[in-house]
Amino acid sequence: MKNPHVNPAESVQIFKDLGCKRAMAVHWGTFQLTDEALAIGQTWRWPVRVDSS
Repeated sequence: MKNPHVNPAESVQIFKDLGCKRAMAVHWGTFQLTDEALAIGQTWRWPVRVDSS
């Protein structure tokens, strides 16, 4: 992936690094930007979820 596009795991790390309280994903599954399958996000959705604690 090229900047500024990030995968779900990278987006969670950015969220934590910036100390965000909220985040909103955009363009999920809309554009083929990587070599990954479009449905790969469905398998990443829960493992990279940020806990609120």
